[in-house]
Amino acid sequence: MGTPYWRRIVKMLNPLQFPPQILLIGTLLLWSPWHREGMYLVTLACLLFFILRLPSWARILLVPLENRYSRPDPLPEKIDGIIVLGGAVNPGMTAARNTVSLSENCERLVHFVDLARRFPDARKFHLGGASSVKKAPKSESEVSAEALAMMGLPSDDVIFDTASGNTHENAVAFRQLVGERDDATWLLVTSARHMPRAVGCFRACGIPVVPYPIDYLTYGRQKFDFNPFPKIMNSALEAVIYEWIALLVYRAKNWTPEILPKAISEHRSATD
Repeated sequence: MGTPYWRRIVKMLNPLQFPPQILLIGTLLLWSPWHREGMYLVTLACLLFFILRLPSWARILLVPLENRYSRPDPLPEKIDGIIVLGGAVNPGMTAARNTVSLSENCERLVHFVDLARRFPDARKFHLGGASSVKKAPKSESEVSAEALAMMGLPSDDVIFDTASGNTHENAVAFRQLVGERDDATWLLVTSARHMPRAVGCFRACGIPVVPYPIDYLTYGRQKFDFNPFPKIMNSALEAVIYEWIALLVYRAKNWTPEILPKAISEHRSATD
């Protein structure tokens, strides 16, 4: 499964990549007959660097996504199935180093194992089997099975989707796995910033999941701060820009019913 085209667009449009490029060009021009223009570019690069980093833009964009759903407290007494979405392992690094390598989304597997122990009778699903690394010796589902086994959850206890490569395909694959049963309680585990898009995809397939968001990048507060070197910046900003663009793309493709799917209570009120 190749990299989604909007992921490549996000990488090109990430504003944090521009100041270093402008600074490099300006520095080179300082040693040329166009040194005045070089001075202007160096100044512009410094201004952009601090303008982009002073406010925590990543946090401001992330909080609405991460706060959209909260984990149910208490959890339902009966859970028919636990679903975890892929993206928690790194098949390419696993192949290169011949050892299981986890990604920055590894909390998904940790919470999945915890829930599997708390609800031993629930069916367990791992969705997202296609590797984003072309010609990787092992697929994502194979690497995930190894990681889960290392955490004490045998792969025989988990139903693996071995083909889907994005969130829409995850939901479609799950519908094919479980059929038309709509009265079941399915617990959906994925990163909080990814949960709105995931819920929308499952709703579009007629599956009313119970969100179990994890893997937070913010404390849940939307505010500016004036720390020029915030901890969540480059990768987080790219991740959240990607997520907002993906929400728009998924809605345009009719893979979700709304750009930003409603909260559970709002959705139930609308469907009652």
